[in-house]
Amino acid sequence: MKRGFVALAAVLAVVALPAAADAGRSCVSGVVVAKQAQRGTFAVVGRRGAVQTVHGRLSRVHLGDRVRAAGSRLADGTVRASTTQVVGHVRSATVRGVVISRNAERTLVAAGRSVNDQSARSGDDQPAGGDDNSQGDDDQGDESGDG
Repeated sequence: MKRGFVALAAVLAVVALPAAADAGRSCVSGVVVAKQAQRGTFAVVGRRGAVQTVHGRLSRVHLGDRVRAAGSRLADGTVRASTTQVVGHVRSATVRGVVISRNAERTLVAAGRSVNDQSARSGDDQPAGGDDNSQGDDDQGDESGDG
């Protein structure tokens, strides 16, 4: 009886060990929409607009990069990335969050356990936020000013 119990415990330990090793692993993929150098984090928005905060090397990622990061999930719900891979670049992304403050220069959005500054300026290195109240470039032909 004891041998059967020991054998059963050994089999269960062998089966459960790999599952326990991957329990804290997490993979995040999406577009980088914000970086916070003070915290050493960047915000990644997924396909459906949900934001996740990732702790990782900020020098490897830029705003608008499509990334895949793998690492361990921390107690606060963020991810500490052990590997970060840039797989592409986009010009725009949709962010689902709560607008905390808004003025002519910037919009503060709370999403993914962090507050991100979605600036009103639009450059090639910054993806436009997916704000429902944002306006498109309706006056593209009026740049000369004499028309």
